[in-house]
Amino acid sequence: AGYTQTPITLRQGDAPISYGTQVYLVFDDYNTVIHIYNVANTNDFLYDYAPVGLKCLGVAVGVKDSVLYMSLVPITIGVNQTYNFTLSPVAEDVLKAQLQLLD
Repeated sequence: AGYTQTPITLRQGDAPISYGTQVYLVFDDYNTVIHIYNVANTNDFLYDYAPVGLKCLGVAVGVKDSVLYMSLVPITIGVNQTYNFTLSPVAEDVLKAQLQLLD
């Protein structure tokens, strides 16, 4: 609540519906994770209350044809910004290791 808030968009370069993509913001200096929801029929994931100036990691995961996909995007939240990402195939053990590093 002590930070100026702004809307931000994370935009997937490939079709979210094809991957069942889920997107999260994982904050660097706070023990906080925020789930960001897809805007229906678009490639956009919108969050209206992002705290300006904080650093976080945009984490996107999905599955297509039984293959896991992931994207990690370092973000410093700016006013009304759009951050692009594209999912890449990832092995299950690598995905687990990446997520454990966020703990």
